[in-house]
Amino acid sequence: MADPLSIVAYAAAAVVFGEAIRKAIVNQRLGHEFSRFWMALGLALIAVSLVVGAPATIRWSDQHMGVRNLGILVHSVTAMAAMVCVVAFLRTVEQTTIRLRTVLSVFATCIGVLVVLYLLHGKTDHAFAVSDNHHPASVAFSVLYLVYMISCLVLFVRGVWRGSRGEDRVVQFGVFLAALGVGVGLLGLVWKLAAVLTSVAGYQFLLFGRAFPYIAQIIGAALFAAGSVFAAAVRRLHDRRHHDRAREVTRLWHVLEPVRVETTVLRGTGQPGLRQQVVEIQDARLFLRAHIHPNLRRLITEVSHARNVRGRRALAVAVAAELRGALLAFQEGIAAPPAYTKVDARPQHTTLVADDDNELAWLADISRAMHHPAVEEVVARAQACVAKDRATR
Repeated sequence: MADPLSIVAYAAAAVVFGEAIRKAIVNQRLGHEFSRFWMALGLALIAVSLVVGAPATIRWSDQHMGVRNLGILVHSVTAMAAMVCVVAFLRTVEQTTIRLRTVLSVFATCIGVLVVLYLLHGKTDHAFAVSDNHHPASVAFSVLYLVYMISCLVLFVRGVWRGSRGEDRVVQFGVFLAALGVGVGLLGLVWKLAAVLTSVAGYQFLLFGRAFPYIAQIIGAALFAAGSVFAAAVRRLHDRRHHDRAREVTRLWHVLEPVRVETTVLRGTGQPGLRQQVVEIQDARLFLRAHIHPNLRRLITEVSHARNVRGRRALAVAVAAELRGALLAFQEGIAAPPAYTKVDARPQHTTLVADDDNELAWLADISRAMHHPAVEEVVARAQACVAKDRATR
């Protein structure tokens, strides 16, 4: 029957393996084609390592496989193979200069040495690879495995954290969770290495008990999977938000179609890319300023106050109302009086943005506000003013 620690290990392995499947199938945001493969394979190997290294699995292996400690050997090999995938991932996303050929050579050499040490002593030693076992083969097995794992995990934490600097803060939190998970696993490995070395020197270093390194590995793997899921979910939300913004920008670009078609500077065929759409929208706004009715801004202020439209929405409503009113005037051939037709080509305070994301967000807000009730009221009242002006002429 499985002990509580093994049950927790199996549950953590299921979570990690599920994240490996998700990353292999769903995640499309990592930098290169093979990076998804390496990370998914690494997570799958970590899950296998957790299952094989569970106390219940090791007991089953010792009872049914005919030799002792085979589970420990497989656990170590799969964990080290996962580190190969980790370094390969870093290489693919250009966060390390270590070649995959070098990593594979080191891995093959270390595995060869571990297998030899296991065959020499591990098949018969009931305490093989335990921190307080002083046999040279057991000590060499533990030290080689631990140094290899610690080196790879340190490299991974450094590479992932450095690669996340340009990410959104919320995404960085997911990366932090993943890095924290690796850090917890790293703490367990460092603890065991210290325990092995101090035991060889004749001291006892069992502050948390022999199971602490494996518990740290379980917690670390679960945190890493949670961080990976969180970061992927946030990226997916960002992708959806960017897609929504792009759709709104394209909708606004289509609304300004009469200006784009009728003016030489904006003439074009087909639908251009998003960046070009933004340029043409801004040019159209500049062009349409010559058709803004002199009473339009006063109407916008009155309606916004009456409808309690404030903040960023009030700015978007104001720009949308100006665009709607000016576009109608342009289509009807109405220009503003001479005092209002002097166009200032400098960027205005509501349109000067720091980066593409902010500009897209602002234009999307304008697009959504084009049919706001306040805009509809402003346009209706402006048209009434125009009709009244015509009637009095």
